[in-house]
Amino acid sequence: MFNISRYVCFFSYFCREKQKTMESKAEDILLKVRSYRSIVNIAFRLYTKSFWQLLRKQWPLLILVAILYWVAVMLTVYDLYVFVPIVILAVIAELLLWWHTGSWLTQRSMKRMLRPARRHFWRLLACAVIGVIALLPLCALVSLPPSILVLAEWESQNSQLMGDAPAMPSYVLYLTGATWFVSLLLQVCIRLYLVFVAYYSWGSGEARLQERQAQLAQLSSTL
Repeated sequence: MFNISRYVCFFSYFCREKQKTMESKAEDILLKVRSYRSIVNIAFRLYTKSFWQLLRKQWPLLILVAILYWVAVMLTVYDLYVFVPIVILAVIAELLLWWHTGSWLTQRSMKRMLRPARRHFWRLLACAVIGVIALLPLCALVSLPPSILVLAEWESQNSQLMGDAPAMPSYVLYLTGATWFVSLLLQVCIRLYLVFVAYYSWGSGEARLQERQAQLAQLSSTL
């Protein structure tokens, strides 16, 4: 008699084993000693390969992070800001981006990743700082259109104070706000690449640590 439950159990077992094998291969690929140039290259390949999948999965997060940055920028541009709230908004936005994207990338809870990440804290911090500096020209290029609108608006306001007719339309404030939001959303998508760099940088550091521990264990066994 045909027993479908047996085949269902076999199929489930096969899927679980295949998933474990894929995860093991991914772990082997991640935990490999790499040069910084190799880390940058492989991170870029994974970033471009999985960008649309990441966008489909994480689009609410990207919009939320862009909104937080947008609020901070608007407060700064229109002189309504206090320094501390702007810094807090930027820090919250960046933590959200790294936390959730890191969870998606590693397929693990970030709470489980905090302990191994602490072992390579300075390495990951250096990657983040150097990466932000390296991406500044590209982010500045993306920020150029809204910056031009802001300068034009300020020039128009100065002309009005001198008694001239307004040179900009009345809806320029909304246009500037919308342009800034699109620009910041693009910058958030660009900065996602840094999470991938940190991912492979952590893997390389962990591989070096495992090699060092294996060498120490071998040395102690020979003594």
